[in-house]
Amino acid sequence: MKTTPQDPLEQCLDSQVLELKEESPYRCYGCGTPGVVKSKCPTCTRTNELETEVNCMTLFNLNSDLYPSSVIVLKIFGEKIAVCADTGASHTIAGEKLFKFLQEHGITFTNKVISFMMADGIRQTITALRTVVDLYIEGKVIPTEFLVLPEAKGNLLGLDFLNAAGIVLDVQGGKWHFSENPRKQYIFFKKTLKDLNINALWCGSTEKGYHTHLRYRKQYE
Repeated sequence: MKTTPQDPLEQCLDSQVLELKEESPYRCYGCGTPGVVKSKCPTCTRTNELETEVNCMTLFNLNSDLYPSSVIVLKIFGEKIAVCADTGASHTIAGEKLFKFLQEHGITFTNKVISFMMADGIRQTITALRTVVDLYIEGKVIPTEFLVLPEAKGNLLGLDFLNAAGIVLDVQGGKWHFSENPRKQYIFFKKTLKDLNINALWCGSTEKGYHTHLRYRKQYE
């Protein structure tokens, strides 16, 4: 019995179907490695590590006698502090003094791998410390993740805290409010440095490319 020769076009289609069957049905969308998803891809992940991107921090003018324009007063472990809030920072940063303060209150820290932008635009990945503590602000209690960066000495309230608290900043107007109650406005804490009995003031070093920010802390009556 004679077999009918297969049409060249059908042969080509059959060959393509065979190749598709042999190829893995999925691949890592991060690097394209076949047969694995990104969460299990050895190229894109590190074992037992979490990666977080931290946006660069805002520079303040050190020659000014004034606070940075968006300083908010809050409480931590019953102590009132004035900390700069910055929508340009994705995460809340704990500096050296706050790190020691938290340790004194029995707070434990775990390692976390983060990726951040240096002042010269180069992205760097480092291992930082992280913890979660409650911050109290105008009747609200906000569990907040603090990152402790190597050699960073200042504190900053990032978007993670601002979004969780529902805080809307009006830097031009010198005030802020909660998103659910825009009619009730709060004035940014603003005094000259000469008028304050400052317990902690930090200017971050830019020698290694870190963006500079200030943190002020003051005891209140």
